Order: sequence, then C-alpha cells, then structure tokens
Amino acid sequence: MLQAAAVVENVLQELKARSADLSGEDLLQGRIHVYSTVDARVQQILNEALEHGLELYEKRHPSSKGLIQDLSLC
Repeated sequence: MLQAAAVVENVLQELKARSADLSGEDLLQGRIHVYSTVDARVQQILNEALEHGLELYEKRHPSSKGLIQDLSLC
C-alpha cells in the first residue's frame, strides 16, 4: 500500500474545492476514480531517506528525539 498521506489529503482537498457534490465517500465507494503521477517506488525511497536523515539528526541532537513526527504514520 502506498504510504503517501499528503497525496491522499491533497486529493480530498481538491475534491472539496472543485465540486460540492463529490466527497471522499464517492472515492471510497468507487463512484469516481482519481489518477495520480505519484510513483510508489520513489515515494518509498524518499521516505526511507528522510527517516534515515532524521535518525542521524537525533543522534547529533539527542534532546530532539521524539519531537519529530514518526514518518511511518504518514
């Protein structure tokens, strides 16, 4: 499963902005289809690189540990 919460959130915001009669429920029920240029493989690589960078940052700055959102929740 693609872990790109920001993309999903953006799609839902676009639905709301473009049409009052479309909703996330329409999307979930398959009444509409959304196509995206998001590449799941590239997204995964980027997420891993960012996670690694955050781990290195927290090692250099121990007091920041746990202050930055866990990317695995996105």
